Amino acid sequence: MERNGITRESITQGTAKFLEARALGDLTVDALSRSMRMSKSSLYKFYASKDDLMVALVEGLCAEAVDEIAVARGRFDALVHALVAHLARVPRALVGGRDRLDPASRARLEAVDDAFSVAFAECPLSGGPGAGVAVVAAAGAVALANARDEIPGDRGELIREVVLRFRR
Repeated sequence: MERNGITRESITQGTAKFLEARALGDLTVDALSRSMRMSKSSLYKFYASKDDLMVALVEGLCAEAVDEIAVARGRFDALVHALVAHLARVPRALVGGRDRLDPASRARLEAVDDAFSVAFAECPLSGGPGAGVAVVAAAGAVALANARDEIPGDRGELIREVVLRFRR
């Protein structure tokens, strides 16, 4: 419901802005209504009390956080799927049998690995810059275990294993 351009959302946003500049102890209905240039009675038409307003503010902030987490989880899932797709394309012998390669070939393969690791390490994950490195390390461990037949080659199982090792 909107009255004179005032909405529940505009009041919670005004409350958040008030709290960015002042301490929680400074928040009173009177101080908030003055800072928003509205009457206390207008504020009470939307919220029964300061507690009601604070709960609404926290609910809104938590809803935003849940949305942000869902987006981050989607990025993480996409990263893991890309890693597993890559691992499925790399010949198993190259993952687990590098020691059998000649030094020049091994060096070239290590350079490719380094470039690949850097690309994933720079992915924007909520865990910070180290999160991409951790995912790559987990994926590398899974690829090696898969090459040694310690983990079945099913792509879904590989994805689950990467996620489990990343979370350790």
